[in-house]
Amino acid sequence: MKIIPLLFSSIVLSGLFAGCSSMATSNDEQRLVGNVPTDFNVAEFSAINPDVGASQAIAAITSKNSRFTDSLTKLGDSATGIAALKASEDAVFNSDKTTLQLFWVKYLNQPATDSLTSADILALKRFNIYGATNEVEFVANYMATQLDSSLISDSYAAFGRVEGRAYRYCKDGDPMTTLRSITLKGVLDGKTKSVDYTGFYFCQDRTNPANLYVVN
Repeated sequence: MKIIPLLFSSIVLSGLFAGCSSMATSNDEQRLVGNVPTDFNVAEFSAINPDVGASQAIAAITSKNSRFTDSLTKLGDSATGIAALKASEDAVFNSDKTTLQLFWVKYLNQPATDSLTSADILALKRFNIYGATNEVEFVANYMATQLDSSLISDSYAAFGRVEGRAYRYCKDGDPMTTLRSITLKGVLDGKTKSVDYTGFYFCQDRTNPANLYVVN
């Protein structure tokens, strides 16, 4: 799954920058200078890469689930009983193919498929809210009203550039001649075989979203 590195890294970033909301906007902008393009737009980047914002929703769900577990423990439920309850709720969540596909396509930005792997299910399970059945509504509301725009910018600067994420849609005047590829100069490390697209910025073709073009 191509989304996993940035998705989980964004969750880490959400913990790193939690409690930093009092920092001045000028400090945030200074941190991003040279790390994002001058025409970077959070809303446009988020529309192209919905999994980045979804990582924040997942972090919120993780926190909710932790509080759910704590509340059951305080009520005297055993660890075994709590584990069994979670396993039962996971089974119900995993059996709802319609909801799984919605999260998979809309929020993890993956193509629709009838054959989710065990790893895919594990990633999707992070949307499951224990003790509730309103996961779809919760995530939709979170994405619409509670996203931290600074964290999204930080995610692109810290991980999105390395992964070669498109930061905007292609527009008139863009050459749209060079596709993102590991054959681009300096991208593939011959020794470690690691890939790093930091030397390039990319736009996404609106008519063919699979095509990402170099814009610098």
